[in-house]
Amino acid sequence: MKLKYLKLLLVTIVAIGCKTPTISKIVAAYPDGSTKTELILSPDEKIKYERISYFDDGKIALKGKFKDNKREGRWVSYFMDGKINSINNYKNGEYDGEYLVYNKDGNIILKGAYNNGLKFGVWTSFDKNGVETDFKKFDEKGNQIK
Repeated sequence: MKLKYLKLLLVTIVAIGCKTPTISKIVAAYPDGSTKTELILSPDEKIKYERISYFDDGKIALKGKFKDNKREGRWVSYFMDGKINSINNYKNGEYDGEYLVYNKDGNIILKGAYNNGLKFGVWTSFDKNGVETDFKKFDEKGNQIK
C-alpha cells in the first residue's frame, strides 16, 4: 500500500515539475528604466521565445517569435501610434508567406508573398489612397516574370 502511495506521489511531483511557467525577462531598457526589448521564454519546445520591442512611450514596436534562434511565424511591426506598419511571416528564419506593409493611415502600400525566402506570386504596390501603382509576378525560383 505504501508503494502505491509513493508511486502516486512521484507521478504527481513529475507532472507538476513538467508544467514550467513562462518566464519574462527584460533584456534592454531605456534611460528612464522603461522596457525597450523583452524576451518571453517559453516552455513550448516549438517556440523557444517571443521578442517584444517597445517605443520609449511603452507602446509595442515589434513582436514576433523565434525557434532555434531564427524568426518563426508571424512578425508584426507597429508605428508609434499603435497602428500596424508591417506583417511578415517567417519559416526557419526565412521570409515565408504573406508580406504586407501599411502606411500610417492603415492602407496597404505593398502586398506580396514569399516562399522559402524567395518572392513568389503577385506583388502589388499601392499609393497612399490604395490605388495600385505597380504589379509584378514572380515564379517559384524568385525570378520576375515579364
